[in-house]
Amino acid sequence: SETTTTSSTGTGTTTITPEQTGSSISETTTTSSTDTGTTTTTPEQTGSTISETTTTSSTGTGTTTMTPEQTGSTISETTTTSSTGIGTTTITPEQTGSTISETTTTSSAGTGTTTITPEQTGTTISETTTTSSAGTGTTTITPEQTGTTIAETTTTSSTGTGTTTMTPEQTGSTISETTTTSST
Repeated sequence: SETTTTSSTGTGTTTITPEQTGSSISETTTTSSTDTGTTTTTPEQTGSTISETTTTSSTGTGTTTMTPEQTGSTISETTTTSSTGIGTTTITPEQTGSTISETTTTSSAGTGTTTITPEQTGTTISETTTTSSAGTGTTTITPEQTGTTIAETTTTSSTGTGTTTMTPEQTGSTISETTTTSST
């Protein structure tokens, strides 16, 4: 379960309750008027912190630097979105010399396709998102394991409350995520 509250001060707090009973992941994001946001994630491991800083310029290029739990390692993510609706994200993970590339194309029909080339050579993760005018979007993720599917359905109401239900690879398990953005 994931609950997000966003205040008028531009500070949002997300609490993620993972599948392990009693554990909690807290995430606090502050976005300033300078287009710079800082997200600090406190994972399940006591005392560890993941910091993520995102800067988005007026050119449509954003850079996210994530400092993971491992001391001295850095995950850099650069996203460029052109006026044609095509965005490319390149993630340089902790492993030296490896790259994760992600390309997203969103058409005027409201259908977007994201292809992720992960670190393993020759594997592909495809993600297709369709958003209808009714405010309901469905995302199907085909992960690296052959024959498995992760389905994610998002419904956003006019009250600013969205519900995302994700059916992971394990049969019969469900991860529910509810996001509420208030006008206050």
